[in-house]
Amino acid sequence: MSQTNLVPSDTTGSKSAALANVVSLALAGVAATGSIYLSLALGLKARPLCFYQRSFAIAVLVVLGMLIWLEGLRSTRACLVTLPLAVSGLGVAAFHVYLVRNGKLECPPALFGWGDGPFQSLGVFVALAVVCLAGACITRRANVRQGCGRAGNHYRINPTNA
Repeated sequence: MSQTNLVPSDTTGSKSAALANVVSLALAGVAATGSIYLSLALGLKARPLCFYQRSFAIAVLVVLGMLIWLEGLRSTRACLVTLPLAVSGLGVAAFHVYLVRNGKLECPPALFGWGDGPFQSLGVFVALAVVCLAGACITRRANVRQGCGRAGNHYRINPTNA
């Protein structure tokens, strides 16, 4: 007679996921630190769009940090969960750059003289979204390998003989 039980699937599996998590965490840290540095150290006045971008960067940093702390460095879920935050920050940064390029807003030069703040933020959020997307793809592959079939299904049926 065969009996089936649900076994939680392993969510901490690959070196690629660990690399994506570390790079995402570093990029979010750079974005949050750079934004705060521009306001506090350089004395630049942040506009509402700057605060939105800072909020998304800090949210990615906190959520990613908590998931890595709770599930371990090789968590395959961390980038998947933070991907919507990274894409939202990317959207705000792209809109901010659009407004600056069309002359609707004026922003002073940013760190190291490499463009302005919104342009630097856009670069960091593009990199962050790409890395989180790569980590989400790693999640998909890891779950399919474990027999889940879909990325959202974190349990697999394990037939056992009783």
